[in-house]
Amino acid sequence: MFKNRDWFVLGLVGGVALLLAYWGFSRCIGVECAPEPAWKLFEKSLHLVQGRGSFSIGSDPWQLVVAQYLVPGVAVLAAAKLFLLSLRRDLRVAFARKSSNHTVVCGLSETGRHIVENLRNAGERVVAIDLDSDTPAAAACAQAGVPVLKGDATSAKVLRLAGAHRAKAIVATTGSDSTNLEISLRANDLESARHLVVLPELRASWLRHTITNHQRAALGSAQVEVRPFNTSHNSARLLYRSSALARRRTSFAFAPPRILLLGLGETGEAVVEQGLRTAFAVPGELPEFLVVDEKASARLGSFETRLPGLSQVAAMTCFDHTLSSDPHSWTVLNDLVAAERLDAVVVAIGGDELNLSVASHIRSRLDRDKQLTTPVFVEVRQIRRLGEFTSRLEHIGPLRQRIVPFGDLAYLTSRPIIFENRMDDLARAHHAIYLASQQSDRGVDSPAQLPWERLPEVYKQSSRRFADHINAKMRASGLRLRPSQTPRPLELSAAEIERLAQCEHWRWLVEHRLSGWQRGDQRDDSQLLHPHLVDWTDLPEHPRELNRAVVRKLPELLASAGIEVRRERALPAVDSRGIELAQDRLQARTDDTHGEHLVIVLDPLMGASRKIMVMAKTAADTSVWLLLRENMLATLAHSAEDEALIGIEGWLSEKEFAAMTSAPLSAPGGEWHGAGAKPEAMTPA
Repeated sequence: MFKNRDWFVLGLVGGVALLLAYWGFSRCIGVECAPEPAWKLFEKSLHLVQGRGSFSIGSDPWQLVVAQYLVPGVAVLAAAKLFLLSLRRDLRVAFARKSSNHTVVCGLSETGRHIVENLRNAGERVVAIDLDSDTPAAAACAQAGVPVLKGDATSAKVLRLAGAHRAKAIVATTGSDSTNLEISLRANDLESARHLVVLPELRASWLRHTITNHQRAALGSAQVEVRPFNTSHNSARLLYRSSALARRRTSFAFAPPRILLLGLGETGEAVVEQGLRTAFAVPGELPEFLVVDEKASARLGSFETRLPGLSQVAAMTCFDHTLSSDPHSWTVLNDLVAAERLDAVVVAIGGDELNLSVASHIRSRLDRDKQLTTPVFVEVRQIRRLGEFTSRLEHIGPLRQRIVPFGDLAYLTSRPIIFENRMDDLARAHHAIYLASQQSDRGVDSPAQLPWERLPEVYKQSSRRFADHINAKMRASGLRLRPSQTPRPLELSAAEIERLAQCEHWRWLVEHRLSGWQRGDQRDDSQLLHPHLVDWTDLPEHPRELNRAVVRKLPELLASAGIEVRRERALPAVDSRGIELAQDRLQARTDDTHGEHLVIVLDPLMGASRKIMVMAKTAADTSVWLLLRENMLATLAHSAEDEALIGIEGWLSEKEFAAMTSAPLSAPGGEWHGAGAKPEAMTPA
């Protein structure tokens, strides 16, 4: 109710002072005293504000003696406070006008308030603009020392008052997408003295789709870079970076992914779209999404309107069903879990509490059907700590990340997420490679053949998806990425280049099919026709070579960003011979691993496995996968906490392991290079 509790104290003391004055004047003292009406007594009490009372102890009521000092004193304090508040506001406005190298946040919506708080916690200078400076969010910003200017951020004058022409970034989070875009376009007229990054929040699917699919118009300029963002899409990007989904990104995957998605709202759509465009965009995979939502069919129809080629790149099965906190509404989930083998479950129905309750139930049903390693991702936007607590409750021995909370708004609006530019750096570098590869095609007129600053948003988004897809194409090709202080570009083999080129063409194919493009004999951007919308085997040699040219540059491109490429070398250690070979390899392993990443597959029920896990934790470029046998489930459920078993990268069933090695489980220990194709014959130790 109050911006400052001091006003409440002053009001309370002032009220008491006036009551004392009224009480004192109402007492008749002396022979000539006559009763007066209430309004007259109140008027006399107010006149004490002038400080002209001359009452003394003994001859006048004590109430008047106290009130003659208290009433004017409160008035003076209130006036002084108003003056100081006005002065502080004026100083902050002046500070905002003269600020430089700061961030201007336009709109103190829920997203804007979190961004301001996170920037302040990071020690950044911030100026806020809002239509209403009397809201609780504005009061909290002012209390934190952030100047809050009252005004319309679409006005160039208001932006200049906030020092936007000298700022390093403008974040538009007014709650209205059209207003956010208007602010972004106005930023081009500021004549900024430095490179300015503008981040408008776009939440409406239709507007975001329109902006990010327009092939001609660019939002920014050479001086102003516009990067639209959406917290749900950022949440989906982070979900697919989770180590709990590493199994789907690895070359050890043996079947197309099947995802149970509960809720096809904004987050659910982002999970499907991001998965199709990046994590699951691998040749030969047709991801399947089982969608449960109260309006699943209708929402899928709307989704397919924005992504016309959805049915060509994914299998979508809808179940129109309302999920609530009532366990009777979960029957359809029980049937789905029992009937399908799932790679992951994503719960994004609505409220955080409902999401957590449904996720806990799904986890228990998966366990009952012996799907212990299937991760359950649950969206919790506000109660992250409760989500993490629930996740810890579901640990079973070495099995971690069985419930994985995601979507925390405070984290999604943090400085590394909102302002992170590493992916944009990779996207810029990829676009530069594309421009270089197109120089030989002088006769081809493509709207993408423009500098990054003048590039339409649809092509910027494509380059960003290329950057997001790098890890998926690498893992599908038996390659790993790792940060490095001194990265050395790996010289890719012809087979690796071919596989990477196939993956990149497939990503491009999925991207265009989702946008409604069809195959045509000649390219026609207006009709969305392209001659290269065919499988790799039917693609002409020239575009194949263009894809190869792009992926050849990947190790060098990644090295410039401090990332090194390593080859995946798998080592099965599920018997005594394999255990011995793994120990020898780990003892001889140093930081210089000749461009290799060692993957050890262990049987956790073997006594020597724990020792290898401990050694692997300290070895360079080494990860551990565990062989999941049927008879070990009960053992895992009752095993104690063991630090050696924490951090396991993935799990393999006996069937998957047999397919991977192409040999019986009792075969002597051996090793092979990880790749998407069938592994070569085992190499003896």
